[in-house]
Amino acid sequence: METRRESENSSGSIIVGVGNTTMLDEGVGVRVVQEMRKSGNYPTGFEIDEVGASSFNIIHLVSSKNIAVLVDCAYMGEDPGVIRMFTPGEAESRKITTGLSLHEGDLIQAVRLMEHTGAMPKWLYFFGIEPVEVAPGDRLSPLLEEKLDEYAGFINEMILSVIRKIEDADA
Repeated sequence: METRRESENSSGSIIVGVGNTTMLDEGVGVRVVQEMRKSGNYPTGFEIDEVGASSFNIIHLVSSKNIAVLVDCAYMGEDPGVIRMFTPGEAESRKITTGLSLHEGDLIQAVRLMEHTGAMPKWLYFFGIEPVEVAPGDRLSPLLEEKLDEYAGFINEMILSVIRKIEDADA
């Protein structure tokens, strides 16, 4: 498995952890990419970054990248702690927003905005992790905390698999 530490220059591929680290499991995306950065457990050539509560900040990070991977807490109707990979076409937002604040942004709305402006990455993938609890607090639930390394490994393996499929399709 080929992995490396964070690249200093833009590679055209990025993994972004999304979430609010002051709302328990809502911060799991950020914590996963922090684990990936710390361990070096991510594919060569990828940048690692994180965004907080304003999902619209994602646009400037992933706009026009070759491959963009977003890791976030997601209500999917799964058992707590389950991680799933999906594409924008498979994603559906159920978040209710007023539309009056950039701080209540919705990840799917940010993706739709990129689609409409032509700023979409060539390949975009989401990793959603079913939360145990979302409430005020600066930690993860014990279940998610103990799975951080597992999540990082799963995401790395799935990205490497996607890269192989992309390379095969381009060959």
